[in-house]
Amino acid sequence: MKKKIFLLLTILFLFAVIPAKSLDIKDKLAQIGFNLFTEKDAKIEITKVIQKQQKYANKQNYAKLKALFTEDFANYDGITLDEYIESIKKTWEINENLKFLTTINSINVYGNYATVEAMDTATGQTKDSYEKIDGKGELTSTSNTIYYFKKEGGEWKISADMTYSEKTVLKYGTAKNINIELDAPECVAANSQYDVKIVLSDTDKEAAIASISAEPIQYPQIKSEDIFRSIKNDGELERVITANNDGKNEVAYASIAFAKPVLNSEGQISASINGAAFLATRVNVIPKKANKNE
Repeated sequence: MKKKIFLLLTILFLFAVIPAKSLDIKDKLAQIGFNLFTEKDAKIEITKVIQKQQKYANKQNYAKLKALFTEDFANYDGITLDEYIESIKKTWEINENLKFLTTINSINVYGNYATVEAMDTATGQTKDSYEKIDGKGELTSTSNTIYYFKKEGGEWKISADMTYSEKTVLKYGTAKNINIELDAPECVAANSQYDVKIVLSDTDKEAAIASISAEPIQYPQIKSEDIFRSIKNDGELERVITANNDGKNEVAYASIAFAKPVLNSEGQISASINGAAFLATRVNVIPKKANKNE
């Protein structure tokens, strides 16, 4: 028993006179635990910011939404913070029952900086019908975004964002019941060619014409004039696009109209448009490295 007590006293004495280097190790071990708690708290606060962004966008509270971002906010498409807020306003002007939802996939904290990888979705319906097609349009949009955070004055704020994939679909009339895909690469080199293809299914009873185009991402967005072509029986239409060389990302567009043959009072066959769809998908453009003489 005495031997055990003596052994314990010896161990305690050794800890009492532990070298400074060992004390550094203990401090570092303690700091690791502290940093884990700090990181956990940061993730909670960052999650709250993402939730507020979703809430304020749904409530159309643009003043509070803007306050979640830093004054030097940067966007990889060159869109300013004011333009971003304005685009949400425009979306609300032409749509109703909008619902924005952000699902966080991961959060990484690096001191006063952090990155959040998330999926953003938006659903809703248009306030008006399109042309003579009965009913309102149905809107669905999905994007994958990296949000960059910075801690300012003790608060986490969004300092930048980068959307690396995005698809939006707006359907009217009979197009709602048709599966439509717009295939385009997510990333291409500047001034290179890439294929954009429309793929339809379940269109045996309807004729379809479509237009494919691509434009640089900017605000306000400018869309070129549609040139429609008939979609063949295989349900596909393809076009080769040349990526811009202006350092801008692009959006590939597809406009599709569906029609059924109608026999008029004079016995003549004409087409009655009863469905339309508009699709957009992001194409990120990687600028080419400039030569020394450029």
